[in-house]
Parts: sequence; C-alpha cells; structure tokens
Amino acid sequence: MAWLGFAPAGLAVLAFSALLHAQLTSHGGEGTSAVLLSLLGVSYVGAALFPCDAGAPFWGTWKNQMHNLVAGLGYFGAGAGLLEMKRAFEDLPALSALGPVSGFLGPVILLGMFALSFESPVRGLIQRTVEGVIFAWMVVVGAWLMAA
Repeated sequence: MAWLGFAPAGLAVLAFSALLHAQLTSHGGEGTSAVLLSLLGVSYVGAALFPCDAGAPFWGTWKNQMHNLVAGLGYFGAGAGLLEMKRAFEDLPALSALGPVSGFLGPVILLGMFALSFESPVRGLIQRTVEGVIFAWMVVVGAWLMAA
C-alpha cells in the first residue's frame, strides 16, 4: 500500500496544491493556504517512506512513530490550510462561495486530528473520514476552478 497508494496520492496532493497556489496568486490572492495544504502531500510521501506497524498502533517502532509524526503534520497542514483558504477564497469572486465551506471543514479536520491522538477502536474510521473530507473538498475545488 505504501508505494502504490500513499506515494502517488501524496504527489497528486502536491500537484493540486501547486496548481491551486498558481491559481490563487495569479488572481491577486495569497498562496499561504495552498502551501499549508501541500503539507498533506508531504505527509503522504512520508507515510510511504515510513509505513505504520501492523494494526497501526499508537506507539511502536521508530518507523511507526515517524509515520504518525508526518501524518500529524499533514492533517495540521490540511486543517490550517482550509481555515486560511476561507480567507483567500472570500477575496476571489470565482471562489467566494467555497469560503464558508472551507472555513467549516478546517476545524473539522483539526478536530479529527485531535481525535486521532487517542487510542480508540474507531481511530481508523476517523482517519478515513478526515481523509475523505479533504479529498472531497479537493475534488469540489478542482471542479469549481475548471468551471470558472
């Protein structure tokens, strides 16, 4: 899964973030939000380099701990990036409708990151939900930009 799933997903997030950054800055916006979002892509590549132990324990080997560290960095970047995206989108007429959605989802992602820091039988479900929210948001923003 690591090299076939995480690495390509990370590179796709990095490409999306770079294109979003270019789109934001070319329309007079600021690109900090896209840079923050790119941390998610970095974390996915990091997850490929440092796979988690079987069963994804909270602690474990040093590779598992590195996996958790880069994952936390990525979720923080995504949550903070969406919060910052709210402000960036409000200044751009073509994306202003997505500002409130981004402003709502940013704290949801950060809350999910907080919930992932505790041992729980539903931790995997929380992780997949957070990732699903982030990727759904990316699809909507990408479609919105293509239509604009």
